[in-house]
Amino acid sequence: MTAILPDETSLASLLGTVEEAMTGKVLAVAADTPADVAARRLEQAGVSGAPVVDRGRVVGVVTLRDLARRLRRAASPTRRSQIEPD
Repeated sequence: MTAILPDETSLASLLGTVEEAMTGKVLAVAADTPADVAARRLEQAGVSGAPVVDRGRVVGVVTLRDLARRLRRAASPTRRSQIEPD
């Protein structure tokens, strides 16, 4: 069977560093930002996630996937009144 990915050394040289792959402009959202506003900002910026800050400190990361999961839970008739923070 033929390997799909090259060996680790070749893969490392192909991928480079995180710094080389990262987005330079950072979009951060405040912890108290409404989820719909955060989702819109992520979409508009063309990014899938952002650090969450509170009083100048990074307290987490939010992704479009996190927000979509929360929306699905909110839309579920059995969970609508039972939404808990992730």
